[in-house]
Amino acid sequence: MTSAFLLFLLYIPVIYGTASNSLSDCNAVAAKFDTTCGGIAASSVTAMTGVNVTCSSGFTSTTCPGTYSGSVCVFSHKLCVTCSGSSPVTIRVQSNGLPRYCPNVPVTLVGTTIDFTVNFNPDVNINSPVHNPSSASALYGIVCNISSQMTVPSVSNFVLNSGSASVSTLAGVSIDGVSIENVNSANNVDPFYPPDVTLTERVDACLGHPNFQSVYHYHMASGCAVNRPSGSISSCTGTTACNTNVSNYGISLFNNNRNLTVIGVAKDGHVIYGPYYSSGSEAAEQGLHMDDSRFGFIIMDTNEALFGVLHGNVRDVTMKFSVNLPKKRRHGGASSIRFARLRIEKRRNYIRKVSETAVQCFITDDKVNVDGIILANVADFNSELHQTDVFDPRIQAKILQQVTIIYGGEIGFNQAIELASETLGNIKFIQGNKILSQYFDEVCKDSGQYCCGLEDTLKKLEIGDIETLIIWENFDVTRYILRNNQTEEMKTLYLRSNQEKEKSYFQDKDTGMELEQVEQIRLVDWFVNNYKKFGIKLEIVTDKSQEGSQFVHGFDGIG
Repeated sequence: MTSAFLLFLLYIPVIYGTASNSLSDCNAVAAKFDTTCGGIAASSVTAMTGVNVTCSSGFTSTTCPGTYSGSVCVFSHKLCVTCSGSSPVTIRVQSNGLPRYCPNVPVTLVGTTIDFTVNFNPDVNINSPVHNPSSASALYGIVCNISSQMTVPSVSNFVLNSGSASVSTLAGVSIDGVSIENVNSANNVDPFYPPDVTLTERVDACLGHPNFQSVYHYHMASGCAVNRPSGSISSCTGTTACNTNVSNYGISLFNNNRNLTVIGVAKDGHVIYGPYYSSGSEAAEQGLHMDDSRFGFIIMDTNEALFGVLHGNVRDVTMKFSVNLPKKRRHGGASSIRFARLRIEKRRNYIRKVSETAVQCFITDDKVNVDGIILANVADFNSELHQTDVFDPRIQAKILQQVTIIYGGEIGFNQAIELASETLGNIKFIQGNKILSQYFDEVCKDSGQYCCGLEDTLKKLEIGDIETLIIWENFDVTRYILRNNQTEEMKTLYLRSNQEKEKSYFQDKDTGMELEQVEQIRLVDWFVNNYKKFGIKLEIVTDKSQEGSQFVHGFDGIG
């Protein structure tokens, strides 16, 4: 099963995640919704004041969800999102499920009643997952199951208020009041990429459609919720870019919102974001190009212990704590003996705490959650930790290498990664630095066996003169295929984000006619999908290392 793209922010780089869940945080999220209630919870959705939406086409007397007169359908959009309380803060969502635009729905559409209260953005502990599948079949049973979100975690304190319709398959509510349903269709398959193409669901250009109860809903994030369309919209099949690749089209609807954008609230109270981080990089990309291996690190010195994970090209500190160990005493006498005993006892306590914390970080449901562990120390703590009887044997069995570092903390973490590079040779963080070092060697030798920049690289690719293509994971270029509907001429453009704002690129130079957008995809994604057709190797690198930063800023991030 292939999901169109992630709706929820699933990656949490801490062991215990303290979320932003104050009353002011909640009110800031509530303000993103297209509400009609003036900030005060209604007694019921039925009694709520709404805003009329007038559609001059697209509906009949039987399909209109409101009043129909003289080929005009008028329906009421009702939405109210309010916050209250202090510890915990709760958020109440009330909606009739109808958008504030005219959807393209050839069948009957009706309003609904959604009314629930839930703890806002509750803290989570990734060592206590709601689901913890241990096999592919178990994972399939969760991911490919329309009822997987029927039960809400108890920490969310979900309450379905009186008068609300059933929300068993509801994942959340969009900022335009439309239901965000489970990512599966009623057939328990991906609605847009099912194994049997005959099961592909028909949606409109806003990626919405009605269910068997005639309630309009989304299965994936819709940019129409953020940028409300005016007038009539087409169907997905009638929109070339949508019909060609619904996933890329869905992401393209957020082209004007390439930042961290609130698009809804999940049924468990967590905020739902769009497909981009605050940096402007696409959220799914981090997981898409990431090596599956996860390696744990335990970094110890006399000042602190740090626990981290290297996952693909991402390095994360999961936990750390400070320690104050006494230094060795040079003077003799009875006091020195007592001091030595005290020092040994404190070291033992330190080792014990490190052992206990390692279990918190690297054991989930009685299983080690990383593929291997690197021990790194400044003052010979490795042997003490490895030999102590309090160090969990399950973690001991996963130790791949012990390295000696000069510094502790995050500097020591970086040094440990470097010292363990041979062991971690398949990690993209290491692999990327190695391939970039080879690239810079060719540059220094002026061998002629390299190229850089978008234009030169594409030319070399076209003539088959590339063996390994290197590209920055956040390379800011989008590939467009445009069609002139008068001449049927097709052309391919590679545009940076600032160029995408210029209308001239999307118009015929001679007539000024607007060109039809057939395909739009980030160049990184296009290479991922097509590099094998060119018979080349593809290396996607990060800019988090010195080599990566130099490649991005000095060589345009592609070569």
